Amino acid sequence: MMGNRAYRGMNILERMSEISMELRKLDKDISVDLPNGKTYKAISDVAVTDAVKMAEAKWGVYSYPHGGVFTEKLMDCISAQGAHYQQIVLRYDVQYRFACIDCPQDYIDVPSCGVGIDPSDKASGKAMTYSRKYAYLQGYRIPTTELDGDNEASTPTYNGRMVSTPMAQTVNAAPVQPTAVIGKVIPPPAAPAPVMNMEVTPPEPPELPFMMEEPAAPIVVEPVKTPEPQTEPPKSVSDGSGDIDEETARAFVVDNGMYKGKTLGDLMLSDPSFIHFAVNKMRRTEKNMPVIRACEVLAKLIA
Repeated sequence: MMGNRAYRGMNILERMSEISMELRKLDKDISVDLPNGKTYKAISDVAVTDAVKMAEAKWGVYSYPHGGVFTEKLMDCISAQGAHYQQIVLRYDVQYRFACIDCPQDYIDVPSCGVGIDPSDKASGKAMTYSRKYAYLQGYRIPTTELDGDNEASTPTYNGRMVSTPMAQTVNAAPVQPTAVIGKVIPPPAAPAPVMNMEVTPPEPPELPFMMEEPAAPIVVEPVKTPEPQTEPPKSVSDGSGDIDEETARAFVVDNGMYKGKTLGDLMLSDPSFIHFAVNKMRRTEKNMPVIRACEVLAKLIA
């Protein structure tokens, strides 16, 4: 430690820069074997932590975990011998705070995470150890390997042998915490706005003209006044029998529907399509036959 406290007056960035320069020559003390037979050099957690803590004491910096979140999941695995077993997958998302010892409000938060996989109770310890090591490596920009191990996929082992790919290996990520730089909080980027599914309501079909529909109820026609009784009375229009002359047909009065109270003679001028409708499409019931007979007489007069 510097006896004269030369770091006083320096901000956290200046102190971390000095520590980074001292740790850039940190020796790699372990060899890591890859499944493909290759080997690369790396720095152990013990070596990183010891070197970092000595440099932090020298430059007046203290680092500690701040706001960590654990996420746990079980992973089903199959060994090379075909045996089923479970591993505990524990992810630790945390921010490590690097603060000035003599000015604690001057700090930098470095996000980090660690994943521990273990069949018993050591998953949490592994996750916390890895998160601390990676926070130091990223915060102080310490080079880690001669060969980038991230280019090779890791494969779990069981009793010293390779095992197959886990049947379930998804780990739920913890929410990202805001990053603070020298006491100022920078919020994470906002999530994109949701895409709205627009539904278009089709227009209602237009109403069909009157001549395309049948009346809701049969048309009731007022009976025509019969002439004075004779020795041999003529056949009545109301019973649908006998011949109807043009004058009688024109005087026929509609007793139902939209043309209630109108005579067939009036409809020949205003809506001759009703005459054709009665002849061609009206139901031939006992009540409708008088008007149908009258319309048959008038239909011959319409061009």
